[in-house]
Amino acid sequence: MISNYTLIPPSAWNFSPTDRKGLKGTVEQALIGAEINDINAPVEIGRIVRSFDPCLNCAVHVTSNRHKPINIIINL
Repeated sequence: MISNYTLIPPSAWNFSPTDRKGLKGTVEQALIGAEINDINAPVEIGRIVRSFDPCLNCAVHVTSNRHKPINIIINL
């Protein structure tokens, strides 16, 4: 029987800021140098952040037909 537990969602790890040793958090690293096509509508930021901790409500925005498809190319 489990009487006590702590739920640690991905955001607790992925959204952490730079720590005392200067190590940047995962999302912070991903945002550095991100190319923003329209500074007045920076949808790229939302897509990057949601890729680390998507929720169903946020996923609707990413899959919306209001934006152009995203092509991801992985070079190994």
